[in-house]
Amino acid sequence: MLVLVTGAVFLAACSSPTTQGQPKGEATSAEQPSTEQAAPSAGQNLVATTEHDNYVQFNGDACITSASFAPQDSNITGGQPWGGVSTSNPYVANGTLELNVQAGRKDSSGPAAWFNQQAPVYISAGTPPVNNLNFAVTGELTLNGDTYLVALGQGNAGGGSSPWWLGGKGGFFQEPGQLITPDGKYVFAVNGLDDAFWMTCKVATSAEGNN
Repeated sequence: MLVLVTGAVFLAACSSPTTQGQPKGEATSAEQPSTEQAAPSAGQNLVATTEHDNYVQFNGDACITSASFAPQDSNITGGQPWGGVSTSNPYVANGTLELNVQAGRKDSSGPAAWFNQQAPVYISAGTPPVNNLNFAVTGELTLNGDTYLVALGQGNAGGGSSPWWLGGKGGFFQEPGQLITPDGKYVFAVNGLDDAFWMTCKVATSAEGNN
């Protein structure tokens, strides 16, 4: 897996828009940024480089019987720690797929620019456009055996709020407040929390069914 660390000269192999210990469940990615990332110097403020548990949830309904996430690439603000991505397991119908990105929380324009390249179409409890993010990740989200490449990013809205962003490209499209997979099978929406998305199967309308 490739992790890009934005900032001065960093390049390496990525809680809630209100939530955030050790990884929960099965670890799916734990590569560290390269050793090109310098250790904090004496007297440097270490609070800004603390590694946090950053949780985001996908809450499914009964039509989604299986769900998993396999991380791929990542991008994080320069100088911030990275601990990898883990997922809670197993998912059951009408249940929750929870991801934990262990990383620092300092927003910058680099992860946001990278996210926008990976996900020109997105939804969030945050306020667009995506100008700054703490980090962003891409990965394969598999629902009922159907796999989609998605991107996730965590922002900083101030006041303790860290809204998550979910998006994709290659055919993902939007309806008001919703992100829909390229094949039209599944719908994602913000469920009222900064760190959670609702997912369900898209039901064709009578008009769509007659096309």
